[in-house]
Amino acid sequence: FDDELIWSSDQKPERSPPPPLPPHQGQVPQPPSPPQSPPPRKVECGRAGNCPEPTRWAEPSERHEVRCCSDTALDEFRRVRECGLWVSSKNGMGGCQGEKTFAEAEAICASANARLCTAEELVNDCSRGTGCGFDDELIWSSDQKPERSPPPPLPPHQGQVPQPPSPPQSPPPRKVECGRAGNCPEPTRWAEPSERHEVRCCSD
Repeated sequence: FDDELIWSSDQKPERSPPPPLPPHQGQVPQPPSPPQSPPPRKVECGRAGNCPEPTRWAEPSERHEVRCCSDTALDEFRRVRECGLWVSSKNGMGGCQGEKTFAEAEAICASANARLCTAEELVNDCSRGTGCGFDDELIWSSDQKPERSPPPPLPPHQGQVPQPPSPPQSPPPRKVECGRAGNCPEPTRWAEPSERHEVRCCSD
């Protein structure tokens, strides 16, 4: 076998993975997320069914009329016994307050030690007839439009594309060397383990 290639025990080393990129290198910069707009709020008619416009969810930047409610007695507010509230459209609020944004409306009621009426209170006509001619106008309520619920998670594996099984990993190449250095017609090289070569054994 001095002129034949002989199996050695040497295994071909695997390629080292490339070094990690420095932070941010090679990453596509993502644009900043746009600022989240405040959620819409419900506007209800000052007197149920009396408005030319339908009640709806309104953007907080829109301008609508203001009426305030209180769960406790306020001197200048009108008591509405059937609703268990004290309500005003102008008294204790610095006069009639029309064409206000939601933030302005909320601040006006807070400054009067009151709050915006809920949509239910407006629908139940708790603020009807409290002044300023707002019975046929849309009034800010405190109700916030609920966010959409995320879809329920899929059952395990549902909606996932099945992946084919990974092919079995072939054994690494091994070095074949000449039985006598420089005496072989073929060069020494890394050989696939399925090739056929001569065998010589060593012992320590």
